[in-house]
Amino acid sequence: MRAWAIVAWAAFTIAWFLPTLNSGREMFALRLPGWKAFLAAGTLAWDGGKMDFEWIRILSLAGMLSNVVVLISPWMLLRNAGVPGWFAAGIAAAFAVNLGWVAAGKITDLGPGYWLWLGSMGVLAVIAFMRRRQQALSGSRHS
Repeated sequence: MRAWAIVAWAAFTIAWFLPTLNSGREMFALRLPGWKAFLAAGTLAWDGGKMDFEWIRILSLAGMLSNVVVLISPWMLLRNAGVPGWFAAGIAAAFAVNLGWVAAGKITDLGPGYWLWLGSMGVLAVIAFMRRRQQALSGSRHS
């Protein structure tokens, strides 16, 4: 599982530099790398109520905060102590919430950076739940 986690963390890091959003089909198409998409999400999240769609503001804020869960995942998954249930639920929620971007726009507008970013969260969620299951099984064997 450690190798899969390393791959997920590498994918998450690479996603910050790849196009995550392709907007516009004309000559001047906008292609945002992950770090610029993060800043754009911040602009949407704190636009002062100027946006017509409140759910986009919520999705933007949740997407930004989901990065925090990924950033603490090495500590949560590599430590000798068990994986806390709140962390497993949090990383799974981050994955699920960020699937919302598929519904928010055209799937063809989402670039490889988005898919790596989302996939890294999915892999880390699976690892977290597998580690929790191992903990439960090893705990029941020693009882």
